[in-house]
Amino acid sequence: AIIDIVFAERLINTTSPDIICLMPQDHLLQQMALALAKKKGNIPTLACSAAWEISDSPSFRRHLRADKIATSGTKMRNMYLASGLKPERVIATGIAHFDLIFQRDKEQDRRVILEHGIDPGKGIIVFATDAYPVHETEEMLIGVINAVLKIKDIQLVVKVHPREEAEPYQKMAERYHDARIKVLKDIDLYALLNNCELLITKGSTVALEAMMIDKQVIIINLSGSPVPIPYIEEGAAIGVNHEQDIEPAILKALYDEETRRRLKVDKDKFVRNWAGEPDGKASQRIVTLMKEMAMK
Repeated sequence: AIIDIVFAERLINTTSPDIICLMPQDHLLQQMALALAKKKGNIPTLACSAAWEISDSPSFRRHLRADKIATSGTKMRNMYLASGLKPERVIATGIAHFDLIFQRDKEQDRRVILEHGIDPGKGIIVFATDAYPVHETEEMLIGVINAVLKIKDIQLVVKVHPREEAEPYQKMAERYHDARIKVLKDIDLYALLNNCELLITKGSTVALEAMMIDKQVIIINLSGSPVPIPYIEEGAAIGVNHEQDIEPAILKALYDEETRRRLKVDKDKFVRNWAGEPDGKASQRIVTLMKEMAMK
């Protein structure tokens, strides 16, 4: 920590920055830079949200000391305001890296799918794991596999979370001896989302990313444990709490037009409230804010 502080202070002294942007991936270094900026007295700081935040998350609390905060949508902004921050300190810009989902080369995404043995000409359901206890995810996945294998011309891709090992899920899939089930970890998530019809998960922000490009989402929670993101409560996703309801939910999401129309309305509202405008321009808004702060 001492080495990092000395390095950061020398870097600031050498470069004389007009602004310091605090990204939450490295919380310790982030807070060191914030303290050094305050020590200098005249360097503004901007905290940029890079993921879903709730009012008791560490990154949420650490951001409170920045001069300004670039957060996602109006719901997140209201959480910061409720913590006591003044309105001029919190700007709903959207999250920068979500812009990438709007800048895809569709033909390249198709090639990625093909390279992993997935047929883009057939329906694709993505099951995204989310670093929950493996036994809990396995219970959900078994229900999903059993349901998918009853549906003709549908493939299931299990997208393993970066913090998890693929092996437990691979072993489970191998029990079914069906080539329509793929377990993949090192595949471009956005290539999958762009080519799928449906995303299934428990509470991952991947669901929000899927909604941003108008994909159907099912949230499965068989354990009854709290899911902090209100996908179901706000009508943006189909909720499943019992294994026997998985197959009907999948069929509704894929084929029931009334369900799909209703979900679209609520999805659009949910995305704007929680992620900002789905226009791929969050980065531009953040850069504009940086320039305004640096010029003062």
